Amino acid sequence: MGDMDSVYRFAGQTDAEKKVTENYLYAQKTPLCSTGEPEGTRIATAEDVDRIYSFLMEFPEFAGIYSEKGMIENRIRTNEGIHIFIEKDGKIIAHGNSAASAKTSCFLGGICVAEPYRGKGYAMKIIDALCREIHRKDKIPCIFAPMDKEYSIFRKAGFDIYGKWGTMQIGGRK
Repeated sequence: MGDMDSVYRFAGQTDAEKKVTENYLYAQKTPLCSTGEPEGTRIATAEDVDRIYSFLMEFPEFAGIYSEKGMIENRIRTNEGIHIFIEKDGKIIAHGNSAASAKTSCFLGGICVAEPYRGKGYAMKIIDALCREIHRKDKIPCIFAPMDKEYSIFRKAGFDIYGKWGTMQIGGRK
């Protein structure tokens, strides 16, 4: 993992099978000036852990990342992280959380919306609510996201692109 030039340089030095992925580094240095809290969002408490875990397990891409329910519970109980969600009829339909944090920045993660509710603005509400909470802590919300069109939501949410970041998965030798 590193800046794209470094990842490509390293990739050229190994004959192992590899897959290089390019991501943008997005950061929202200035909060959006929307009024009020994003409607329908709620900050999770320890009582929400089971429901959040069950919701996240519906997404194969998150099953490995959130493999232990205790990790979610610990982050919520110790205030190490923020989990925000939206529910309809008592069921979670959208979620997002803060991830790695440093002195001046905090990364977003776990942003997902249940299939029937996609394209209705719920992801934007989650991103907005997370960013508000992160800015309240005097930190800059950031995220690494692929260069795919579906991730243009971050530009719409007031994030600027600050560079390219790469990861490389190495398989066996050729």
